[in-house]
Amino acid sequence: MTGRSSERTGRAAPSERGAFYIDADGQAKVHAGEIDMAHSQVAAPAAGGLFWSVTRIQSPDPNHTVEVTGARGTDYLFTQVPLIGGFRAEMTCGTQVDSELAGLISPGAPAMNFHFPDAISEGFGVEASFEAIERWFGADVPRPVRAVLRRAARGSYHRPAPLPNHLRETVRDALASRGPLRNRLVEGAALLVLSHHLEALAEEGRPVGLAPHEIRAAQEAHARMAAAGASPPGPTELALSLGLPVRRLALAYREVHGHTLLQGADILRLELARRSLLAGKPIKAIADELGYSSVSNFTAAFRRRIGLPPRQWRDLQSRALL
Repeated sequence: MTGRSSERTGRAAPSERGAFYIDADGQAKVHAGEIDMAHSQVAAPAAGGLFWSVTRIQSPDPNHTVEVTGARGTDYLFTQVPLIGGFRAEMTCGTQVDSELAGLISPGAPAMNFHFPDAISEGFGVEASFEAIERWFGADVPRPVRAVLRRAARGSYHRPAPLPNHLRETVRDALASRGPLRNRLVEGAALLVLSHHLEALAEEGRPVGLAPHEIRAAQEAHARMAAAGASPPGPTELALSLGLPVRRLALAYREVHGHTLLQGADILRLELARRSLLAGKPIKAIADELGYSSVSNFTAAFRRRIGLPPRQWRDLQSRALL
């Protein structure tokens, strides 16, 4: 691994908040208040200008906020892949970033605030400099990519987008490798993740035109699914109640939220599952309550979204709270 490790004292106020500094080599292992953060960044030599990192945050408080400041500039695009738990972030311009829709980010300033709902969270980061991205595309940089690089160079930028589950699993498998080529495997996974978002940006045509009432309907659909708890209304029921054709509501929801109505319902169900697990409910009771046909189906869905099986996730969170 490149770079050097550094021990730094974070600037922290109460135990539920922390502030951490990542040095120019992308290394940090710090303790502030009662929050621990370990962050290590690695250069990918086969793809000049690409870096990947693993960050782990642990706190006795399952709802904590961390301000992360870096020594590097802001001339890069990055994305985050949640491996355990998730996060919500806020850039200095006020733009909100959800871990499930991290997409492409350029911070515009070297500091961001991250809120972690779980006591233990782990994420995989990938970043590349503007210069490297232009070099990868060669002489013919697609117009949408060039426009984003110019815009990001002047300030912050965020293009929210989900990451397919198979790419998240590729990252996990690469990190789990213990072979002599582990870093090359992780480097390849990092390049796949960033390339996925860059290719989607490159192929971006004119945005789908949505009327204001369709945008409001997509937002209301999400609110109604969240309020319904374990039994959210389906696409047809939502469309009828909101006065839109099913296809139009589905299109508007995907444009506004970055995933389908069914995926949105699944994300909300698993948020309920996390709260139920922390409350001590039996796993079978949670699976039944949320409408899964079996505990194994619930376990598979939970692991895909959260990164760990439900029992292991609950044990990990419980140990962190001791």
